[in-house]
Order: sequence, then structure tokens, then C-alpha cells
Amino acid sequence: MGAESYSANGIEPSRGPEGVTSFADDDAYGGVAGGPNSPIFRSQLIEFFHRNAPRKVLVQEPSDRVVGAAFTRSRADRADADAARAWQSTLFDAGLAWRTGPKEFGGAEMSASELECFTEVAAEFELPDTHCLHVGLSIVAPAIREHGTSEQKAYWLRRLWRGESIGCQLFSEPDAGSDLASVRTTAVRDGDQWTITGQKVWSSGAHISDVGLLLARSDADRSSRHKGLSMFLIDMSDPGVTVRPLKQINGNSRFNEVFVEGVSVSDDRLIGGEGNGWSVARTSLNSERDGMAVSDTLFANPLERLIELAREVGGSQRPEIRQRIADVYSRSVISNWMMAGTSAAAGKLYSTDTSNRLCSLAVELAGIAGVTDSGDRNRYCWSEMLLAIPSLRIAGGTDEIMRNLVGERELGLPREPR
Repeated sequence: MGAESYSANGIEPSRGPEGVTSFADDDAYGGVAGGPNSPIFRSQLIEFFHRNAPRKVLVQEPSDRVVGAAFTRSRADRADADAARAWQSTLFDAGLAWRTGPKEFGGAEMSASELECFTEVAAEFELPDTHCLHVGLSIVAPAIREHGTSEQKAYWLRRLWRGESIGCQLFSEPDAGSDLASVRTTAVRDGDQWTITGQKVWSSGAHISDVGLLLARSDADRSSRHKGLSMFLIDMSDPGVTVRPLKQINGNSRFNEVFVEGVSVSDDRLIGGEGNGWSVARTSLNSERDGMAVSDTLFANPLERLIELAREVGGSQRPEIRQRIADVYSRSVISNWMMAGTSAAAGKLYSTDTSNRLCSLAVELAGIAGVTDSGDRNRYCWSEMLLAIPSLRIAGGTDEIMRNLVGERELGLPREPR
């Protein structure tokens, strides 16, 4: 079905990419009718979703899920990726994929009220899971937008945001995780070509990705550390790239180790220029932390499930349990404020601690049913969240690294001895 919309002033709507009506166009956005707060703007969104997705069916038994796709048990990842690509393409062609992005690259430059309206309408429909696009959109795309050439931006931002290319991050190595500047993967220049060799690990979604953002040492002098790093985009289908999924404790295989053996990369895949890889990496890491703290793909309304569980087991009648629930709720609100007004590092630390407190209380209330599949609603589902919490303390930078960032860069404390 086509992704169509209608202009607010009754004039035939303008056409977006590939002839599809775009919400990014001023007329299709509400124009003289009053913009995002007008009934016409909302009706346009409803019309779009009606044409492209089924409405959610209200049932007596609500969803028992407390974690998002990142932590659920493995499914047919390829099929999920194909569905995500198709839906992302439909959104992009309608100007609704990159909702805060610049219009020159297919974004919509939505305001806060427009985003709120979109979220409210989208919540009423059954939509494909697009978590497999998260790394490409939240880590790879920001690096290209900030450090790429005009040609790289024009080509890659559209491909990533339209779902044509799924991206992954190739930073960490077996001996270079928290100390990322110690990467050993090498990039050797030969004219306008580079030969890259090395090993990466903990690469989320690498097994279904088309392109990888790879940090490599381009200066053989290891004493140069940060100044000797460069960032590249590599083709994940290259014969020299081998991806091996890693089995996780929750049964997933979404993390991978990646071997890169003599892969040839042209100079137009170098992001940010030679020797500027550390600056590009910092942009990506900050974007990742921002995304983790505010992402709605990690946990699916766990606070609502926690309150429901407390009522079912009688915990809501106990003052100490009510106090702990209030603490979790308050911390959830505060973590969102921190992300909006302080720093990604502090926000990630606080958000991770909040999730841990919430899960610990839920498992305590559920008792043995929280870790054994008794078939009861709102019990065993918490085990997925319990198994997911440790990964939050590592992804996007360990808790220890985050504390160093807060102490040294934001509080001005002396650097940790190295």
C-alpha cells in the first residue's frame, strides 16, 4: 500500500522521495491549519498508519512482556530484519522515519509536540520491530552526520534511515574493551586503498548487518594511541569478513565476534579523515549512551508490570514495598531529566541503577516463580530482565568508565592513575 497523506489546506499534496507523499513537506504537515497540535495533523498521521499497519486489538489479557527485542529469546533474525527494512522504507518515503533529522537528508525536523503526537498515534497500531536498525541509526548515522564528507552524508544517511543498509559497530576487541584506544586492528594505506586486519567482539547485530563502522590503528606507532586511530565503513559481505555469533545466557545470539582478514577499503570509506578516528568514536559512543537512556526498545513498560505484580501478591499493602516502587518511579523520571539536561554518562549510570532496582524488587515479589516457568502471568517474564541487567552495565561503556567520565570531565576531579 502506498504511503499517502493529504495537505491541510485542501490542495493536492506535494510528493516526497520516489513520488511518495511526504510528511516532511510543509503542506503535508498541517500548513495553514495550525501544525502538529491541530486535529488535521493527527488525522493525517492516523490515515497514514491505517493504510500501512493494522490497529492493535484490545484483549482482556495485556502483554506479559517486560523487555524489548534486545533481550527476548532469539527469533528468525533475518525475517525480522526484512520486515524492519520494509517498514522503515515506508516511513522514510512518507517523511516519518528520521523524525528529528534535517530535511535535506530526508528528515522531518519534528518539534517536541510533533514527536509526541506521532508517538501517541503510532502506539495504537501493530508495527514491525525495528530494533535491528538501532545501532545503525543511533551509532553509525550520528558519526557520519558529524564527521562525514558531503558525499558520505548524502549517500549513507539516506541508506541507513531508509533501512537499505543495516549498520553495526566494530569497536571493542578481546584486549581492548574499556580501554578502546588500545585497539590492535590495523589499517595500512596503499595509495587510495586501505587493507584492514584484526578481530572485533561484542558487535551487536553484525550477523545481519550490511555495513560496519570499524575503528582501526592507522599509525604503526602504538605510543600515538588516540592520534593513531582512524574510522572506516566496511562491507560486511566482503569475503575477508567472518562473523561468529556468541551464545548469551538468555539464549540469544545477538552479539558477535568479527574477524577481518585483509579487507580492502577505499579512501571514500574513511570517516573523519586519517588519524581522527578517536573523535568519530566519541561521537558514536555519546550517541549510543543517549539512545540507551531514552530508548523505548529495551524495556516495555516494566514499571506498569511491577505495580501490577505488587498488587497481585499483596505487596502494594506493605509500606516498604510502596516506598520502593515510589523510589523506582522517581528515579525513572530523574534519569530522563538527566539525559535531557546533564550528560549521557551520568544518565546512563542512573538509568542502569534504576533498572536494576526495579528488577530486583520484581524478582523479590515474584519469588521462585520469577526464575522458574510456572506458566503464571507476570512471573517468569522477569527472568529475561534479570538476565539483561548485566549487559546494560557494559554496553555503551562500563559503569567504571562512566564514573571516570563524570568525575574527570564533568566534576574536574584528578584523572585515574594509569
